[in-house]
Amino acid sequence: WYKQQDYEVFLNTGTDEHGQKILEKAQENNLEPQEFVDQQVNRIKKQVEKFGIDYSSFTRTTDENHKKSAQKFWKICKENGYIYKKKYTGNYCSGCERFVTDKDLVEGKCLDHPNLEIHQIEEENYFFKLSKYSDQIKDLIVKDELKITPVHWKNGFLALIKDGLQDV
Repeated sequence: WYKQQDYEVFLNTGTDEHGQKILEKAQENNLEPQEFVDQQVNRIKKQVEKFGIDYSSFTRTTDENHKKSAQKFWKICKENGYIYKKKYTGNYCSGCERFVTDKDLVEGKCLDHPNLEIHQIEEENYFFKLSKYSDQIKDLIVKDELKITPVHWKNGFLALIKDGLQDV
């Protein structure tokens, strides 16, 4: 839409080619995970072309450039104390492949995957110290240096973070 309005745009898209779902689908198709995701990428690129979507960059999480960039970013975060390890317990939706809060659930079920059971999982993870930047982020949004549109989304986000951001 912005490109059609003559804005200069950079559309980065791609595929996340890791996780339990990828492994399971590859196994269901009697393929190695890399072979499976290679097939999926070709299918996805053809679909994108059919819709006339003109992307600037297509990144795959299995690409060497992505791996090197992710490792470099991780190293910078670790060296600067932006990340730390801790145990976390929460509701996990295997369909979403993410932890969900009680407020995300209706009668104990995920709205996107109502036929799947929500499991309590405890695991040790790395967390990013997002809470450290709550005031800076709020300030950038209020001053529109970090612009959120439309304004009701901006106000909704500011209300959401009024008590500070949580580490993720």
